[in-house]
Amino acid sequence: MADGPLIWISSKVIDSIATNMDIYDFLETTRMTDSQKVSLFEKAERNYDKYIELRKELLSPMYESGLRQWTYFKMVEKDAIRDRKSSGKTPAFRITETAYFNATQKIETDACRKYLDQKLGIVKGRDLLGAELKKNGYPHKVAESNTDVYFNWFNAQKARLKESMRIKEIQKHEFYKATRGYEVYVRPTDMWDFGKATETLVNQKLNNKRMDKASLLKIIQDNPDLRVTLESLDSLSIADMSLSEIAKINADEAHQLASKIEQTINSNKQTLVANITRYTQIAQQFMTKYSDEQLIEKAKEARENYLKSSGDYTDLVLSKIYDLAIKLKVTADQNEVQSFLSEIDKRISDAANEITQEEYYKGEKEQQYLVQDLIVRLFKSQKSEAFNSLESSLEDLSSAVLKFEVMKMGLSEKAIVSAKVCDLKTYECQKKIDSHLKQKEIEKGIKRFREQDLSRYDNMIEINKDGYDRMQGGEAFDWIIERN
Repeated sequence: MADGPLIWISSKVIDSIATNMDIYDFLETTRMTDSQKVSLFEKAERNYDKYIELRKELLSPMYESGLRQWTYFKMVEKDAIRDRKSSGKTPAFRITETAYFNATQKIETDACRKYLDQKLGIVKGRDLLGAELKKNGYPHKVAESNTDVYFNWFNAQKARLKESMRIKEIQKHEFYKATRGYEVYVRPTDMWDFGKATETLVNQKLNNKRMDKASLLKIIQDNPDLRVTLESLDSLSIADMSLSEIAKINADEAHQLASKIEQTINSNKQTLVANITRYTQIAQQFMTKYSDEQLIEKAKEARENYLKSSGDYTDLVLSKIYDLAIKLKVTADQNEVQSFLSEIDKRISDAANEITQEEYYKGEKEQQYLVQDLIVRLFKSQKSEAFNSLESSLEDLSSAVLKFEVMKMGLSEKAIVSAKVCDLKTYECQKKIDSHLKQKEIEKGIKRFREQDLSRYDNMIEINKDGYDRMQGGEAFDWIIERN
C-alpha cells in the first residue's frame, strides 16, 4: 500500500473532529515535556521542519493510544455536558472561563516575574523571555520573532493546563457515573467475608510452604487481594533462621531439616576432613613463604574482601588459613597439628549427630543460634578443655569449612514462607478492607460506565487510523475501549 495522505480526519465524536495532526499535537501536549522538546530540537540541529519529522518519529508508536484517548475524552466530556443539561447533577466540567483565565495568567506572571519585578512591563517581559527560550533551544522557526516564540511556548502551557484540567474533570464524571452520585457503602459482613477469605488463601498458598522467590511473587501477583490484609511476609532460608524458629513455623520441618543436616555432613565428612587437612597444609606452606608482617596484612585483606563481597566464603577461609600460618610460626608443633587432625573425623560426626536432638528445635536450648552457627558451636563443644592459640586457629579454620557446608545446603533448600494477616477485629484492618472493597466497587462502576453507558454514542463515532480504513459504530467503539 502506498503512503497515506498527509492530513486526514482521524476521529469524529458527535460534533467534534480531530485530524491526525491534531492527535500529534495532543500527544505533544500530554506526553512531551519542554526539556524533551528542547532536546529533540537540538537533535534536529535547530531545524524546525526536521524537528517536526523527529517529533512524528518519536510520537508515532503512541499514535493509536493517543487517538483512543482523545476520542474517549471527547465522549466523556459530551456525556458530562448532556448530564449537566438534563439533570444538572454531575460535578464535572463546571470550570468557568474566569477560573481558566486566572490559571493561565498565573503561568504567564510566574514565567515573566523577574522582568516584571524590574518594572519592564509584560510586553518587554514577553520579548525577553522569548529571546531566552530561543537561546535555550525551544523549538522555533528561523523567521519567528522573540514574541512569536514566547507565545508558542505560552500557548503550549495553556494547552497542557487545559488537558490537565480536562483529565481531572473526566475522572470526576467517571466517579459520579460509577457511584450514581451516592456514597459507596460496604457491609460489615462483606468485610468479614473478604478478610476470612484472604486468611484462608494465605494459609493454603503461603504460610509454612517451601517455595522459591519467583513462585512467591507469582502467588502475590495472581492474588492481589492478599496485599490488603497481609501484615507481614517473610521468606526465610535456613541460613536466616534457628532450628527453634523453624520449629515454631513447622515442627516437622525443623526435625526433617536437622536430620538432613546430619545426613549431609556425615555423607560429605570425608571431603570435609580432606579440605581441612589441605587447608592446614597450605597454612604450613604460607608459614615459610611469607613474613609475619605479610601474613598479618594478607589475613586483614582477606577479611576485608569477605566483608566487601557480602559473604564470599573463599575469602573467609583464606583469612583463616593466614591466621593459622601466623600461629604455626609461633608454635610449629607438628604433633599438635596431627593430633587435632586425627580427631576431626569423630568431632564432625558427633556434632552432626547432636544437632538432631529435640532440644535444639523445640525451643529449649540454643535458640539464638542460626542453623549454620549451631553446627559450629556443637563442633567446638566436642572438646571441653581450654584451647591454646594454635588449637583455636585450627578450630576456627575447621569451623569455617563446616559452616560453609551447611550454608551450601541452605542455598539449595527452598525458603520457608511465614505470612501473617492483620487482625480482622481491629479498626486499622477493617479500614484497609473497607477502602479496598470500595475501590473495587468504584472500578466496577467505571467499567460499566465505559462499556455500557457510553455505548449510546457508538453510532456517532468514526475512527480513521491511517487515512484509508474507517471504523464506525460498534466497531469503532469497541476499538476505543479496547474490547475484543
